[in-house]
Amino acid sequence: MEQKGVATRIKKGRRAVVWGEGSKASPGTMVQWLKERGGWVAIGEKIAIVRVSSDEFPLTAPVQGALEDIFVTEGSPFQAGEPLATIRPVRGGT
Repeated sequence: MEQKGVATRIKKGRRAVVWGEGSKASPGTMVQWLKERGGWVAIGEKIAIVRVSSDEFPLTAPVQGALEDIFVTEGSPFQAGEPLATIRPVRGGT
C-alpha cells in the first residue's frame, strides 16, 4: 500500500518521522516496528507499519542513518503531527 501522510521535521540535525503533520490526518496505531533502535536504515526502507482508520501503511525512512529514538511503542495510539521516531542522518544521507 502506498505511504500517505508521512512528514519529517529537522531538529538538532535529526529527522523526526511524523504522521500527518500539517494536514487533517486521522490518528493511528503503531502496528509493528520493522527496525530496532540503533539500527541502520536506508532512504525509502520500510521502518514500521501503522494502522490509520482500518488501513495499514508502511512508514519509510526519509534519510539514511541510524534509527535513534522510537517514541511510540507497538500497539500504542498516536496523534497526527506526533513524532514517532527520529533518525540521525549520516553524511550523504539527506
